[in-house]
Amino acid sequence: MNKDDWIGGAILAIIGLYVLISGDLKGAFFLIGLGIAIMASVSEDFREKFFDFIFSIFQGLWKILLSL
Repeated sequence: MNKDDWIGGAILAIIGLYVLISGDLKGAFFLIGLGIAIMASVSEDFREKFFDFIFSIFQGLWKILLSL
């Protein structure tokens, strides 16, 4: 079941990318966020890598803000 849930989250994220190309930003971010949340809730490895990625973005933004 975990693999099926992960694939379902990936499909939602891909549909979200299609909606983003179509121009609906709210719908796109909702579908991408929902897909990523499902994938992160199923896979501990994905969750760890995703949070490390988000944390590195915030670290970069923090360094930019401190240099201003």
